[in-house]
Amino acid sequence: MAQFLVYLNKNFLSKFVTQEIFQSLVISLGISTILMARSLRKGSVSRSGAVAGWFVGLFNFLPGMAFGLTLITFFLVGSRATTIKQDEKKKFEEDFKEGGQRDWKQVLSNSWLATIFAVAYVIEHGARSEIRFAAGLTPCATASICAFVGYYACCCADTLSSEIGV
Repeated sequence: MAQFLVYLNKNFLSKFVTQEIFQSLVISLGISTILMARSLRKGSVSRSGAVAGWFVGLFNFLPGMAFGLTLITFFLVGSRATTIKQDEKKKFEEDFKEGGQRDWKQVLSNSWLATIFAVAYVIEHGARSEIRFAAGLTPCATASICAFVGYYACCCADTLSSEIGV
């Protein structure tokens, strides 16, 4: 077993867990914790939603700030849209929650695929503080960026249409 761990460290972990990824992980942990606490305090998520959101935030910030800011933008826009026309929503929705409190199912249904794209980007390209579409970026990393942004754009459009459209 010890030989396997040494082999794993030499051949995988030492190559994958770079200084950039470690720094990005520390930043991701901090930002995810702050967002989780804020969301719980404001009542925009349940406890299960906060835990799921913490993991989503952790992995969405890992590739870099551009990925994390995309997630935050979606979360803030969706949370704000949820508060529009609440009186009308009470009449039509059986499971209406004041402030649109999200649980783990709602958090993951709107983020699981984008989180996979973020992780795929880190595996393929590593953690970076900025994203550059350049000749050195692999097709997989480029596809991960486009899929990540496209996924959240689609989820945001769906959330806005259902929340504002009532």
